[in-house]
Amino acid sequence: MTLRKKILEKFGGRELDDSAFRSQTHYEFGMKMSGKGSHDQALAEFNRSIKLNPQFAEAYVGLGSAFSSLGRLNEAIEAYSEALRLRPDYVEAYSNLGLAYDHSGNFIKALAMYTKAIRYRPGDVDLRRNLGLAYFNIGSYSLAIKSYRHAIELNPADGQAHYYLGLVHLDLEDKDSAMEEQEKLKELGHDDLASLLLDDVQRQTWRVAPGTEPATKPRAAISAAKHARVE
Repeated sequence: MTLRKKILEKFGGRELDDSAFRSQTHYEFGMKMSGKGSHDQALAEFNRSIKLNPQFAEAYVGLGSAFSSLGRLNEAIEAYSEALRLRPDYVEAYSNLGLAYDHSGNFIKALAMYTKAIRYRPGDVDLRRNLGLAYFNIGSYSLAIKSYRHAIELNPADGQAHYYLGLVHLDLEDKDSAMEEQEKLKELGHDDLASLLLDDVQRQTWRVAPGTEPATKPRAAISAAKHARVE
């Protein structure tokens, strides 16, 4: 099947004018380059796509992802924001914008983006986990726990949700609850995550002797770990 036929299938068989077709072609090639890790090439292709079709919201998301992969977070934020201006209900744009704000340390804005995305897609486990991280990063531990538990309700076998919930309990110095999540991870067969959480528990136990207060609150490893989310 030719690329033109594939693109026409995506658009329900509608004929596209030449500019729209070439824009879609550059977008598809940009996505291919992103998948190969060639982010500079992807960036060039997404820019070509947008030049041909400035209303192409998906191309702005691709552009934002390329910028983000290159560490150019401010430009990624601008691209995702433009995608949302074009499509205010674009869940992936909200999600990726939240991740960009999270990576840049703007946790309040990250929280706002995840919250908006969840309004459109309340059953998305990844969004619930990312929301938990945002709450954790602003110190709202009870809401972080609620978000992770909601993710677990949606998918009881989700290893990442159990792992990050364990880290929140550990950050609150609730070792027993953290170990409960570690045991659940073992029961679910997530042995790698169970081992990681056990290591975190043991490190905190070693740092904080019984009857003493830590010089600084250990914040586990959740901020550094981040959530696995493909942008």
